[in-house]
Amino acid sequence: MTKKIGYLCRGCSYQGRQFPQGVCPACGSSQIQRVQDSEAAETTLPRWRLLLLAGLWGYLAYALWDKFSV
Repeated sequence: MTKKIGYLCRGCSYQGRQFPQGVCPACGSSQIQRVQDSEAAETTLPRWRLLLLAGLWGYLAYALWDKFSV
């Protein structure tokens, strides 16, 4: 995988691969931040949120089974 380097304007949140003359083409601001995009470094859910998600799905399955079982 290749990492793509882009730029982010801190003034208006415009994202782009090039900022001509070092200014944002959308708002003209010179407050530019360099960012790296990586498909492999996507955000992941914290462990407690995954456990909560699994617990809630389990509770829903139990409640439905309990309601519809004769």
